[in-house]
Amino acid sequence: MATFGSTNNTNVENVATDHRFTGGVMSEAGTLTDVSVYLAGWAGGATFRFAVYQGGSAGDPTGATLIWQSGQCTDTNGTGGWRTATGSYSQSVSGSLSASRTWIRVKNNDGNLGLTNTDKGDWDSGSEQSNVANSTSVAFASTWESDGSVAAEAIKAYITYTPAAPSFVPRRTLLGVG
Repeated sequence: MATFGSTNNTNVENVATDHRFTGGVMSEAGTLTDVSVYLAGWAGGATFRFAVYQGGSAGDPTGATLIWQSGQCTDTNGTGGWRTATGSYSQSVSGSLSASRTWIRVKNNDGNLGLTNTDKGDWDSGSEQSNVANSTSVAFASTWESDGSVAAEAIKAYITYTPAAPSFVPRRTLLGVG
């Protein structure tokens, strides 16, 4: 297993109650097995929806293709900490990942995502604005829509994946030559 994204829970400086995303370039292909996000504390229940996309360009995920998304997840815990799609919300996670620009996208109602300016330099990140449905009961689009994204603090989120088997090309050598 390997991870891609921000896996530490240090320097949680701010919280957000809207749509956020973070991304970068994966260096290897693999199979998606889980999505984790750091949630800050809140009062009462909160609903979330997570997604993984690939494509787009640095700082602009427009046009990226949906690889996987959760259903609506309700969290009544109320305390800060890591939540996983498979363990915390019993979501089934799978998808084929290429070595390319990868985005983790989260939208929430009434909950708080842990944010950090410290990690911002390591990840493309932003806050979605105009055209994205606010409700977590609404699924993400299959292609990332143009949404008026702006640079924002990086969310604390990462994916877990199984790296693809390395490709092996046998080479022939001639014995006794030379």
